[in-house]
Amino acid sequence: MARALKGQSLKPFSSSGLGQFASFWCWAGGIAEVYGFQLTGLVALLMRWFAFNYVMPSRKVMLRGVGDWFFLAFHGQ
Repeated sequence: MARALKGQSLKPFSSSGLGQFASFWCWAGGIAEVYGFQLTGLVALLMRWFAFNYVMPSRKVMLRGVGDWFFLAFHGQ
């Protein structure tokens, strides 16, 4: 958008995504497609959890989310 506003030539957008993730209720498992590989079960669930935390806006937000998750995992609701 900045290049268009400045009147410069545009470049095509390209983005290579990591893959797709989905999880089921609690520890029931998950499914994932990462770089063309298909995974299921606990491995897919953990990959989704780590990928989700990796893309948090800051490490402080990530650590707060991980702390909340562990609190709920060990103390329940």
